[in-house]
Amino acid sequence: MYSSQNYIEKPINLLYFDSLSHAMLNEQAVEFIKSIPKPISIMSITGPYRTGKSYLLNSIISGEESFPTSSTTSSCTKGLWVWGKPLLSVD
Repeated sequence: MYSSQNYIEKPINLLYFDSLSHAMLNEQAVEFIKSIPKPISIMSITGPYRTGKSYLLNSIISGEESFPTSSTTSSCTKGLWVWGKPLLSVD
């Protein structure tokens, strides 16, 4: 179970694809989401590969390369990912 003391400041893969291309849930990510005090808001960034989604998330979250990026045509962040530490919003 997660608590505020053991959040991790890195991406966690929530949904990934196995070697047979079956969608699989990562139980660590599911437990993390369940541990977040409610209410929560979701921010989603989608689009074709190699269009700057990870770069945008890195700029929003920390300004560092937290979500992997690559200079090649291969995908680094296939599936669904969550940030391992809740971010506070300003109302």
